[in-house]
Amino acid sequence: MLYKTSRPVARPLAALALAAGLVLLACQAGGAGSTPSPAPGATASTGTATATATPGRGNGTLVAQVQVAGRPGVAPAPGLPPPAPRAFGPGAGAVVRVVAPAMPGTVVSERVADASGEARFDLPPGRYWVFVPWSDQAPGLPGATPVGAHLPDGRPVLAWAEAEVQSVGTADVTLTIFVALV
Repeated sequence: MLYKTSRPVARPLAALALAAGLVLLACQAGGAGSTPSPAPGATASTGTATATATPGRGNGTLVAQVQVAGRPGVAPAPGLPPPAPRAFGPGAGAVVRVVAPAMPGTVVSERVADASGEARFDLPPGRYWVFVPWSDQAPGLPGATPVGAHLPDGRPVLAWAEAEVQSVGTADVTLTIFVALV
């Protein structure tokens, strides 16, 4: 049902907003790249959607450095500081995902960390959660028990950080995957 309005621009602006929304959805649904496996706890019917960022003018760079470190399995005695984690090296081969906090079920981009533990992303300006999805295995350390963390939406992950990407420059984040030292 159409309503009369005293402002003749209301309908064209609404049509423009609808068109912009449809273009955004088409860009997200038609993105290139592979679809990652569902997040832990997700069923096949609610798998993770993928929207790949298109390289281009106005995008910024996000560099995620993944490292693996050991954390003692026993809490320190009261009043004593926790022991420093022991660095094991880069998280080579770790899957790194990027999502927008407003749409945490949609993966904006995904990369595999290289031999030095680095994953690079070309992304539109905005705020992102950058994370290594949960796995029972820490990358490069067979048999090690990962400690893990949780995204603000409650999903378990091996490591995560929040990043603000600008249209120029590079945003750097470090993702440290902790394993229990016993």
